[in-house]
Amino acid sequence: MEFSWIAAILSVFAVGRVTRLIGFDDYPPMIWVRTRYLALLPEESAWGKLVECAFCIAPYVSALYLLGAYLVGYNAGEWYWWLVQWGALSYAAAILVAYDQPE
Repeated sequence: MEFSWIAAILSVFAVGRVTRLIGFDDYPPMIWVRTRYLALLPEESAWGKLVECAFCIAPYVSALYLLGAYLVGYNAGEWYWWLVQWGALSYAAAILVAYDQPE
């Protein structure tokens, strides 16, 4: 499969949605997961930021998304495309989430 701009754009929105779901949405199963995750951490742990900061969690969500794309056989060419796509996905998804916050 060759590189597709449509797939790249949809990837940004997909990663943005998952990032928002993890960190900000009041969806009951995600509230439960966030609560349990934070309860496992020491009081002042920096790892708590992962569920409170879109810019912190987006690179991890992007990496998992790209791993999934790789495992299902999506091949966009050279190895550096995956590195560029990872950075672009994480940054664009975090920006999308930051500007998609309810009042």
